Amino acid sequence: MSSIAIMLLTPVLIIVVLALFRFTGCTSFTAAEAPEDPKKVAGPPLVVAPPDKPPPPTTPTYQDVVAATPGFAALWPLNETGGNVANAVGPLSATAQGVYFSRTGAPAGSGYKIGLAGVLSPKEAGDFAPEFDGTVAYIDVPFNAPLNPAKMAGFTVEVWIKPNPAATSPQVVISSHRNDSAGAQQGYEIVLTKDAAQAHHAIRARVYGNISPPTEAVVQPVGGDPAEWRHVLLVYEIKAGIGPTLTVIARIAKTANPYKNGPHSAAYEPVTSAKPTSLRFAAGQVMTTQLSENYFAGRIDNIAFYNAVLPQSEIDKHFNMF
Repeated sequence: MSSIAIMLLTPVLIIVVLALFRFTGCTSFTAAEAPEDPKKVAGPPLVVAPPDKPPPPTTPTYQDVVAATPGFAALWPLNETGGNVANAVGPLSATAQGVYFSRTGAPAGSGYKIGLAGVLSPKEAGDFAPEFDGTVAYIDVPFNAPLNPAKMAGFTVEVWIKPNPAATSPQVVISSHRNDSAGAQQGYEIVLTKDAAQAHHAIRARVYGNISPPTEAVVQPVGGDPAEWRHVLLVYEIKAGIGPTLTVIARIAKTANPYKNGPHSAAYEPVTSAKPTSLRFAAGQVMTTQLSENYFAGRIDNIAFYNAVLPQSEIDKHFNMF
């Protein structure tokens, strides 16, 4: 082929090749056919969701702290706002439900109010407490053997009270007390006593061991508001080299230091199923008849029972929830 023919055919061949590339997508596009620059695509910009944040830490409630305490057996939060059942939580909850009672002959539901501000209010919005007028009302919990422990390592009873400073004495706060005669008694109790000249109630813990008089420990908190909330504990313990001991610990809610009395050599006999008696809050029990007497006036909150001796560090942890 002559050079002239090659020169004539070359442009034709170039056009054919470009056409082939266009149809197979292997060549560049015209300006009208070229894809748009991704940076210029119409519409809102792409938003990338941030990674999920971990949930905020949960602040433990007073009930959480109590339930985590070694030896925890039952807690009566007394948060009821209706009905007459004092609900219990914890390992013994199924058998430790209480009932609000007014003594025989008194109108049903008289002598107390429920759903009032509790010791943790307003810090814990759901904390309520009952208030008793000291005349006819109390809470009754059916006999429960684990709440009347044998002479083992020890046990602790814990309660918050806001007493009426004008009320007379004695006033029973908690009683698991079988009282057949002066020399035949079993169980334990926490009682308030007050002389006419005293601004504050003394707080007395007792354990009974078929002797008269019973073993008791008494504290007289001083200072502060006589009607302020008080954190009270009865602690029964078998101490190595000492034997059974009884201690009562009380602290006014706005003070820094606890008032502690004990230990005392403690003769204690648990109430047994042979002579069962109910556990009562806000009233005691009349000798031989076990009817109610010595009613408490004021508010009671967050009663707890432990089949263990609470160390001071654990008691402080509970108190500091206030």
